[in-house]
Amino acid sequence: MDNKMSMSEWLDRLYPAITRKLSIDTSLDLEATELLDKLTSGLKTSEQELRALIEGKTCLVYGAGPSLSDTPLKVLGDRSLVHVAADGAARFFIENGMTPDVLVTDLDGGNDVIQACARNSIIVVHAHGDNMVQIRELIPSLLESKAKLILTTQTIPIGKVRNFFGFTDGDRAAWLCHEFGASEIILVGMDFGPEIGKYSKPYGTKVDLKRKELKLDIARQMIDRLASERSISASPWFSAGNDSFLDNQEVKKEFMEAAILQARKGMAEGGIPIGAVLVKGDRIISRGYNKRIQTGNRMMHAEMDCLGNALKNRGRSEVGGSTIYTTLMPCHMCAGAIIHYGIAKVVAADSKTFPNAKELLEREGISVADLDLEECRLMLEDYIENHEEYWSRISDDVVSSTQNKNQLRLGELYE
Repeated sequence: MDNKMSMSEWLDRLYPAITRKLSIDTSLDLEATELLDKLTSGLKTSEQELRALIEGKTCLVYGAGPSLSDTPLKVLGDRSLVHVAADGAARFFIENGMTPDVLVTDLDGGNDVIQACARNSIIVVHAHGDNMVQIRELIPSLLESKAKLILTTQTIPIGKVRNFFGFTDGDRAAWLCHEFGASEIILVGMDFGPEIGKYSKPYGTKVDLKRKELKLDIARQMIDRLASERSISASPWFSAGNDSFLDNQEVKKEFMEAAILQARKGMAEGGIPIGAVLVKGDRIISRGYNKRIQTGNRMMHAEMDCLGNALKNRGRSEVGGSTIYTTLMPCHMCAGAIIHYGIAKVVAADSKTFPNAKELLEREGISVADLDLEECRLMLEDYIENHEEYWSRISDDVVSSTQNKNQLRLGELYE
């Protein structure tokens, strides 16, 4: 994707918008940056080591949202992946006898977490106007323990203090992985919701919920900006090829029933009975159905309607890593959109219609479940049988006059 963030875009547009929204004194950010550079005089940062660790690898970026606790422990222990924790999310590793490969922190996730990670992790310390006390307190001890450090800021870079973009620990961690050449970035525990996860702050810390909500919204926007530049998956349930250490997400009957309900909704409007729902975790985040007839738009397939609704209402970052349930195997157009937006899994009720699209999805590393549901196949066949005049009109678009229209594959009618 040719949409690379520039320092001028960050400093002239995004950073000022964020500081205005949160009433941040930018002079204090600059003062903190100068302080961090001064206190680390003579330090050789660990940027080369970080690049060697990340470049060409799959990076899991861990936020401290409520869903972090659902992460299988075998994921944390998989050494073929690079584990990058945003501040308090590292406590989840520590509680399970591990530390992340990288800790991205503005030093408010707990001194005990930072000290525990100092022994084995690369620590990316961020300076801003609200953490100068912590910088003065913790940097000397980290230097004394010879911790591997990288220094960042959200304002103008000074000396060895760099700006890799991003604002919260979580989205900065994702931008960091991008900057250092990660082949794949997968977000874990980054929920962007109103519920505060237990790993977000040390126990007993008072949280300004309104300000926290504003920061989470900024984080989501920064992830969306990164997603415009590269592919990102936003779920722990992802495909790592045939040898994936994660089990396939369970196919749930109620989600396919919801897709069938969408198909029937379209049919009630006089449309083609194909429906789809998009699922993240255990909830439906978007619905859609084929609206080709209703809108006169040939591209308005069920999957395209469903994905379009999700992108409009949820944002690109939440679409990545989700599962789409559809009553008909996606065509090549819809398969292309599914690949482009990082959908992790396709559950189709009928795969006989688009076998080639199924092969394309699987070739691109997307898990495909074929339920072969007679109910959906018969619903579509009955619809075609009862709308012969319509089918005879649109079949001329896709079939030459020498072909037998009675032998058309359903898939050809939807191309």
